[in-house]
Amino acid sequence: MAGIVGTWRPLGITGWAKPPTADDMGFAEAVISFRADGTWLGSDGCNGLGGKYRLESTGTFSMPGPVSSTLIGCVNVPNLDVLLKATHVVVVGKALVFQAADGAVLGVYARTSRPKPTR
Repeated sequence: MAGIVGTWRPLGITGWAKPPTADDMGFAEAVISFRADGTWLGSDGCNGLGGKYRLESTGTFSMPGPVSSTLIGCVNVPNLDVLLKATHVVVVGKALVFQAADGAVLGVYARTSRPKPTR
């Protein structure tokens, strides 16, 4: 789990293109933050998101339990769709790659922050 702990910004999501005016609509806020305790928080650019995640040592990824989301209408970055469809996650270099059950890449994310060491 430690490899994905931190905050990630989407570099590319399969089937989704950043709208030309997305910077004006909160695209910079579209992040996913994974915590070491198995919870995550995020945004699709305007809606707050959150829930729990599970990551096995094999890279198997799941989101047990309910997911919370606000419901503001806006141009949304489909971060939640990526998380809900992902069954596998791997860190490749500095990128976090989410994959579907068939191995298809769902999204590629770049780290925006490193987790602070715990004492």
